[in-house]
Amino acid sequence: MRKRFAKWYGANFKNYPRHFNKTILLLLLLILLLVVSIKYGDVKLSWSEIFSTFSGEGSSSTKFILFSLRFPRIFGGLLVGMSFGIGGYIFQKLLHNPLANPNVLGMTSVSSVAAMAVFLFFEASHLFMSAAAVVGSLLTVIIAFWLAKDGDHILQNRFILIGIGIQAMADALISYMMIKADPSDLSTLLQWLSGSLNQIETNQLLVLLIVFLIFSPVLAFLQRDFEQIILGDEIAQSLGVDVNRVKAILYLISIIYTALATAITGPIAFICFLVGPITDRYFGKTAANFLPAALVGAILVLGADWIGQNVFPVRLPVGVLTGIVGAPVLLVTLINYAKGEIVND
Repeated sequence: MRKRFAKWYGANFKNYPRHFNKTILLLLLLILLLVVSIKYGDVKLSWSEIFSTFSGEGSSSTKFILFSLRFPRIFGGLLVGMSFGIGGYIFQKLLHNPLANPNVLGMTSVSSVAAMAVFLFFEASHLFMSAAAVVGSLLTVIIAFWLAKDGDHILQNRFILIGIGIQAMADALISYMMIKADPSDLSTLLQWLSGSLNQIETNQLLVLLIVFLIFSPVLAFLQRDFEQIILGDEIAQSLGVDVNRVKAILYLISIIYTALATAITGPIAFICFLVGPITDRYFGKTAANFLPAALVGAILVLGADWIGQNVFPVRLPVGVLTGIVGAPVLLVTLINYAKGEIVND
């Protein structure tokens, strides 16, 4: 059972039961967060109220709290966290650099620009916002790769610097659109840009769920090739891996995951960046840890959201909490990278 589990989800269980047990612990922590998010909030619900609501006998107020407020938020946080987790993890491993993630490379900022432009200037639906976010991310990666290409190779440091430049331009465009936006839209846009689960749209979640169902088997199929690419492109090619084809597919999956998640909640800060180092630390750097990365992303988003909504006197969007945690980690990583204490995988 464990071997099939490892083969399907790409977790590194060569040293199981240790890695298997760690994954189970992540699952249990995620379940605990789900239970806490369902039960506790502005209104604490008893187990009898929850079970009676599930059986169709609960009060109208309890049904509203669960089905209109908490469940969309929880389900959205779960899917978005998993999307950011897998998307950021793939980028970091393919580029062999902990700094190479969709946040730093400008993907999430350009996705935000595209989604905002569709919302403000065309008054399009949320589904069109999702489509625009995906197109914006694709263009960002294509331009960055083209500018960073040196012959048949991608210069990683140049790629990251280009991404930072693209992010700066995208942030400037966001500021411009905020100035031009109708005052009645500013509150919604500010909340969305901070990374929030407050405005989850069911149709967008359905699209993201369908994408997960489509791409999960693809990730499972590419798991072995991905592990060989992690060891190095030359090694993977010598083992018969079509490196360019596999990388193109994995980049596309990562782009779609992060773009769709950004369109739903806005750019939640540093989730893509944090997931990779955490996953590598506890599950190893040479395995395709897709499932652990997804679980870590979901735990970070749901945990930060619940803390932001219930612990502080003022409600804080999830992106504010992840930014508070992620910014110091990024600074430490940059310092260590400059000192040479962090080397490419």
